[in-house]
Amino acid sequence: MDSADHQAPSFWKRSATRQTARWLGLVGFVAVAWLYLATGLLAPMWAVVVLWVIWVLLLVVLVRAWKTNPWLVLGVPLFAYLIWAAVLLAGEFFLDWTA
Repeated sequence: MDSADHQAPSFWKRSATRQTARWLGLVGFVAVAWLYLATGLLAPMWAVVVLWVIWVLLLVVLVRAWKTNPWLVLGVPLFAYLIWAAVLLAGEFFLDWTA
């Protein structure tokens, strides 16, 4: 294989594109934080604390990937949303959480 095969596409080498991806990921992550805040209305306190610990860990991932991987920064909010939805659905079906 040629070493050029392992390089990022030229589209992602552009500074403006990388910067836009980073900021979109950050905005999405802050939007997901509102869902995590509202979880206290739907779940017991222990579940809220667990979800916030996960959110903070994902924030660490986002900050560490900020300079090196804009794809990961874009994916963190989606992953955070999927975790939140899975926890609430599991709580509703298996633990009888209700609003």
